[in-house]
Amino acid sequence: MSTESRRDYRAEPGLLDRVFRLLETAWPGITEVRDRAAGYGCDWAESIPFVAEEDGEVVGHVGLLELAYMVDGVPLRAAGIHAVTTRDDHRGRGIARRLLTEAVAHGERDHPTLVLFADLAGVYEPHGFRIVPRHRFTGRWEGAPRDRGPRLRKADPESEADRRFVREVLARRIPVSRRLGAGPDPLCFGFFAANRVPWLAPDDGLVVYAREGDGETVLEDVVASAPVERDAILAGIGAPAGPVRYMFTPDLLDPDAEAVRLPEDEDLCMVRGAWIDPAVRVDLPISGWC
Repeated sequence: MSTESRRDYRAEPGLLDRVFRLLETAWPGITEVRDRAAGYGCDWAESIPFVAEEDGEVVGHVGLLELAYMVDGVPLRAAGIHAVTTRDDHRGRGIARRLLTEAVAHGERDHPTLVLFADLAGVYEPHGFRIVPRHRFTGRWEGAPRDRGPRLRKADPESEADRRFVREVLARRIPVSRRLGAGPDPLCFGFFAANRVPWLAPDDGLVVYAREGDGETVLEDVVASAPVERDAILAGIGAPAGPVRYMFTPDLLDPDAEAVRLPEDEDLCMVRGAWIDPAVRVDLPISGWC
C-alpha cells in the first residue's frame, strides 16, 4: 500500500478519477454533482487529498480545504475536513485514522479552527473534534404583494448567464449573520447549488434559495452583495403569510426569530479549535458545509 498520503491533483493526472471511483462507492452520483457544481465555480482540485492506494486504486480518502466564515463578527479562515471514506473491503485497518491524523496535522498549521460535518461523532472525537450545537430558527411573515420586494425571478438551470451571475454575487457575498455566516467559498457552495434552482434579482445583486415546506416557507440561503431586508425577500418570491424557517442564523434578517436546539443524532457540526461560544444560538448555512 502506498505510504505517500498527501497528494496534489494538479501535479498528478488521473488521481481525481481514481479518487472519485472510491467516492462513488460511498456517495453514488457524486461525480455528476461535482460536474454540475463546476458551473458555480467549484473546482475539486482545490481540495488537498490524503489518500491510501493499493494496486493503483484509491482505497481511502480524506479531503482538506480552506473555508471562509464570519464567527462572532470576525472573519475566520478555517480548514474543512470532507469526503472521509474507506473502501468496504479495507475497513478495520486503520486507514481513515491514519489519513485523518495527517490531514488534521496539516490543516492546523495555518488555521486556528478545523470544521467537519458528519453522522458519527465517535470517528472524529479521538482527533480532537467536538460537537457544537446547531439550532433551527423560525419566524413569522404577515405577507405583502410581490411588488413590495426586489424583482426576483427563478433561475434557468441551463443558463450559463444565470450561473455566471450566481458566481459573481457569491464572490462579493456579505454574510447574512454576524454570529455565524458563510463566506464566498465556491467549493462547498457549488455542491449546495448544484441541486437547487435559486431566485435571482440581477438589479440588486441578490440570490435567494427558498422552497415550500410543510405549511411554511423555508429560506435555505441568501447570497447578497449588499444588505437586504427579510420582508423584501419574502415579498419578492411571493411567499404566503405564515411561518418562515431559516436554514442559517438569521440575526441580521430576523433578530426576533425563535431558536430551538437540534438533536445530536445526525448532520453533526464538529469543530477542533476556536469557535463561537456554545451558549450562542447559531446554525451554519448548508452552503458552508464541507
